[in-house]
Amino acid sequence: MNTRAALPEVPLATKPGLGRTLRGSSLWLCVPAALFIVLVYVVPLAVLLVRSFTDPTVGLQNYGAVFDNFGYVRTILRTIGISAMATALSLLLGYPLAHVMVTAGPGWRKFLMLCVITPYVTSVLVRSFAWQVILGRQGLVNKLTEVLGLGTHDLLFSPFAVAVGMTHYMLPLMILPLTSVMRQVPANLVPAAQSLGAGPATAFIRIYLPQTKPGIEAGVVLCFVYGVGAFVIPAILGGNSGAMLGVTIQAAIAQRADYGFAAAAATLLALCVLGVVALYKWRFGGSLETLAAPRNTAQSGAAVPGRTSAGVLTRMLAVLVRPLDTSGISRAGWLLKAYSLMVGLLLLLPQFIAIPVSLSSSRAMVVPPPGWSLQWYRNLADAAWSEPIVTSLQVAAVVAVLATTLGTLAALGVVRSGLSRLGGLTNTLMLIPLLFPTVVAAAAMFVAFLPLYLTDSRIGLILAHTALAIPFAFIVVLASARKLDPKLEQAAASLGARPWKRLTRVLVPLLRPSIVVALFLAFITSFDETSMAIFLSGVRVSTLPVQMYDSLTIQSDPTIAAAAVVIMALAGAGVGLAPLLAALGSRKGRKK
Repeated sequence: MNTRAALPEVPLATKPGLGRTLRGSSLWLCVPAALFIVLVYVVPLAVLLVRSFTDPTVGLQNYGAVFDNFGYVRTILRTIGISAMATALSLLLGYPLAHVMVTAGPGWRKFLMLCVITPYVTSVLVRSFAWQVILGRQGLVNKLTEVLGLGTHDLLFSPFAVAVGMTHYMLPLMILPLTSVMRQVPANLVPAAQSLGAGPATAFIRIYLPQTKPGIEAGVVLCFVYGVGAFVIPAILGGNSGAMLGVTIQAAIAQRADYGFAAAAATLLALCVLGVVALYKWRFGGSLETLAAPRNTAQSGAAVPGRTSAGVLTRMLAVLVRPLDTSGISRAGWLLKAYSLMVGLLLLLPQFIAIPVSLSSSRAMVVPPPGWSLQWYRNLADAAWSEPIVTSLQVAAVVAVLATTLGTLAALGVVRSGLSRLGGLTNTLMLIPLLFPTVVAAAAMFVAFLPLYLTDSRIGLILAHTALAIPFAFIVVLASARKLDPKLEQAAASLGARPWKRLTRVLVPLLRPSIVVALFLAFITSFDETSMAIFLSGVRVSTLPVQMYDSLTIQSDPTIAAAAVVIMALAGAGVGLAPLLAALGSRKGRKK
């Protein structure tokens, strides 16, 4: 049903200044979310910065402690190096797959999208657990090398293991902005170059690759920013030799209670991220919204249709791929599809390692298991696991409602306020939690919440998780709110409807599908969140991700495999039900 066609003409001009009045009243919708982010997220970051200079005494001794110790300097360099390596691997592996996703038929497109989205909505703990099993001494990789006569190797607890886990984590973050830009590239450019004598590989490098530069830039920045701020993956897979700066920050707080040192290390990590984002924004013309919502890369204004200029690197690559044209390999399209299938399965299958491990009769987390049993699923009913599960569900339910409410109001305020300063400030504030390293925010909230007795409490977790979940709800609802016809609200206002009536009777019903999706994303964000929960949980309050983290790093309890299967089932059910609930909500909105 076309809403615009069904509406009668309304004489809006009967109330002079109506549009301006609507914009002014809408500004206040931004205030609750903006204040929440400032008080719960920005103020703790400011407290962290101050503590880095004042704890235990005023001065630069905390920064001196970081740079005077070669071990910490090496950790910083390792953090940058592993992040850069994983980013480069994500680009090399993800670019061909993204190209096939855009150019292949519907069947291939749907399958590859499933391969990308599945790990994207799967807990980082589940993926880290999978790689711990795969790379272990009795894991699949060592079993394969042993069959090939290459012996076994210590792959786990090393920079190599961290790089592998990080690449698997980053690949969806690289692929999404690439596909967004590739969809905007005209399909006839490469065939036109081939008609002029260029080989398929040469035409691809010289013509197609420069067109996708905005997606490459966004993907590289996004992956590197998320990489340097990683905590869970290096903590589980890295050991001492693969530890990154996030692990050092958590150890300074949890093991040594050295809050000044942790604040200094977190500040340095934050400055690194801010520097990269600033470079992306001012050197490459990117936007914060592009990084926060990578599928909107092509809409950010960074893409330049028709651009075919080739730099030095492009010309070098063209020379390197020329043998592919002369040998005829570049004309074998099945090779690219086979490669994409391999990378897609590499993305999709690791997390499913948890299924056979969860049914094992042994405490040894190996595949295939020596026997079969349901004992690890029965353990989920024990208090050690059931209480964290209940806590996670309770916190996530409250967070979903709070974050969706605040995010929806902020999205409507930003859209209705146009280019006002408050609307622009709110838009920026909403995106900060998505771009800032979670481990930095977790350290900041721990330091700020501790004197307020909000650590080891449900209220503290709800506040922290809501700050992280608001941006997801904001982005989802904002995308839909921008498509609404403003005349719908103006028509209601011209007929005497007050702001609250316009909000509840006009805007919310039209936005119901996106609100349902926002609720789901906010719930999953809280339920799966690990870093904040590890910093803020304690003896009295613990969530399921914290219990899973302890099972991997301290207890070596295979019950985590059963918990991982349950989480994947819930995430899969949510992904399947969200569109159905959104469609149902849309039909109800139309009936009203």
